Amino acid sequence: MMLLSEHPALWIFAEHARKIAPHEACGAILQNKELLIWDNISPTPDLNFIPRIQLDGKDFSDVKILLHSHANGQTYPSREDWLYGYGMGTIQGLYCIQTNQ
Repeated sequence: MMLLSEHPALWIFAEHARKIAPHEACGAILQNKELLIWDNISPTPDLNFIPRIQLDGKDFSDVKILLHSHANGQTYPSREDWLYGYGMGTIQGLYCIQTNQ
């Protein structure tokens, strides 16, 4: 079994997050291991994320792991991250990266 930290999509997402820092990045890994990167449409994208969710014909049951970055914050999901992610009902995990290193 592959560790999430070894998943190629995670490395692609991390590079995207570094490019848009200090804004937060957001996206998802689907059940089929496909990576989706969503635009952050938050009015304060350096503090939080509101994804413009584009599932390209898929639904939330296809989302396995939500991804997002904390450009200047903790390296773990916040309480709000957990509530948002698991409030969708089908999410199996959240992964958060810190991009200011």
